Amino acid sequence: MKQDPFSGAVFMFCNSQRKLLKLIWWETNGFWIAQKTLEKGRWPWPDTVEQAKEIKLDEVIMLLKGIDFFCAYEPLKYEQFD
Repeated sequence: MKQDPFSGAVFMFCNSQRKLLKLIWWETNGFWIAQKTLEKGRWPWPDTVEQAKEIKLDEVIMLLKGIDFFCAYEPLKYEQFD
């Protein structure tokens, strides 16, 4: 991770079982850490590092509500033909 932890960005981490979610961010004079453990179900989480690099605020809101926008649809693939 080559990001600046003091940039004001929120960093999200999920354990391998996808039961535990942690958010970490810097504010003025220290770090905030928030954690939530699910009693039932799993957090939706990206399958690749590329998907996980940066997500938008509306995507974070969907993630926290349990909406798996990472797998919402399959990318379309087109083939050129003559």
